[in-house]
Amino acid sequence: MDGLLNLGVEAHCPSLPSCNVTPANVADQDDPAFSEPPPPGGWPSAAGDAEHLKNVVRELVDGQGKHLIIAAHSYGGWVASEAAVPELLYPWRQQRGKSGGIFAMFLSSAYLVPLGLSVNDLVPEHPLPPFVKLFKYGTAGLNIPDRINEYFFQNIKPTEREYWVSKLRGAPTPLSKLTNEPWYSVPNCYVVGTDDPVIPPEAQRKLIEGKTTPRAHTEDHGQANMVHTDAEGRAGSSGAKFIVYEEPFDHEAFLSSAQRLAEILVEFGTHVNPNRKALLDMQVGDG
Repeated sequence: MDGLLNLGVEAHCPSLPSCNVTPANVADQDDPAFSEPPPPGGWPSAAGDAEHLKNVVRELVDGQGKHLIIAAHSYGGWVASEAAVPELLYPWRQQRGKSGGIFAMFLSSAYLVPLGLSVNDLVPEHPLPPFVKLFKYGTAGLNIPDRINEYFFQNIKPTEREYWVSKLRGAPTPLSKLTNEPWYSVPNCYVVGTDDPVIPPEAQRKLIEGKTTPRAHTEDHGQANMVHTDAEGRAGSSGAKFIVYEEPFDHEAFLSSAQRLAEILVEFGTHVNPNRKALLDMQVGDG
């Protein structure tokens, strides 16, 4: 956020409901809060997170006519995909004489999930990878980051790591199935973190390839690598259109390389902004 604000870019970071379910800190794994049964309506879901983000975007688009980029990280890739429904996308709105809309998607070390799957379905160590710990109620209960020193906050100072670990909380397992994909209707950018132990770079590249086809070809654009496709829609499309950066980022580039990540976002946004404005309105998704 600060990196974008330093570059003169308006940014919003709504807190997702699933990120605020318990006061228990991960440092105290014996806290009984982690083994509490789900409430009657269940814990906040990934679908609920997407609905929350959708409402924030709708207010900015319908209420203020903003032109937006959705930016997402890690699990937030699922949330961003589910929330960026057609009626909020710039091409759909432009065709119907409406102002504003999401004109691009931006991902950093994020899950690109196929339709019909959840983030939990996508991880190879099903039901959960080794850096996630479950408690009494399994995937129906809360989980926390585990083996933090191996997987998280790799490229920041120990004192900063200690601070951010103190902020980590338990969260529900993301089990909602994806029903929406915006990738074929707008330009996309993916920043591959080559030092990311959570989603290794080869896994990130595979996720990107899953949205493109062998017919796509690439051209070098400085540090960016553009995958050219028609991007006219899912049916019959040769694939989605991505600009791909590869950077020596760990999983939390928004902390360890915040300014560089913000610069990439602005560079990409300026390149694909339909109004070609230097100053962009951007919506940054949590996750």
